[in-house]
Amino acid sequence: MVPGLREVGKAVVDPNGVELGYVQEADEQYLKMSVAGLQLGRQFVERVLDKVFVRGRWSEILSGMNIVDNTGEFVGVVKETVEDGYNLKSLVLEDEEGEKVTIALESVRAIDNWIELHVGQGEIYGT
Repeated sequence: MVPGLREVGKAVVDPNGVELGYVQEADEQYLKMSVAGLQLGRQFVERVLDKVFVRGRWSEILSGMNIVDNTGEFVGVVKETVEDGYNLKSLVLEDEEGEKVTIALESVRAIDNWIELHVGQGEIYGT
């Protein structure tokens, strides 16, 4: 079977069955989700049946993860998630100076061993 073919079009759900989005594309490393084109690393997939089940809710999965900008530079660590119902809207990170910064989901490219952004630090801090 072609890698990822069995996941495409399936709903992505948390352990409670709450839908987080659906799979638009898939390969050996990532599931590209309908949520802002987010690429979710396969390490977060618990199992694939009629739906793709992830290991936990967004807050459980993302809390404490490192965030890097589009050049690979460390930006901070996820302190909390901002959700509307079960829909992830943004991440609140704490940078090296202890400042809290909110990152919109649209700025997130991929979630795998760390969170990778589409944007640089200039865009994050508005400089």
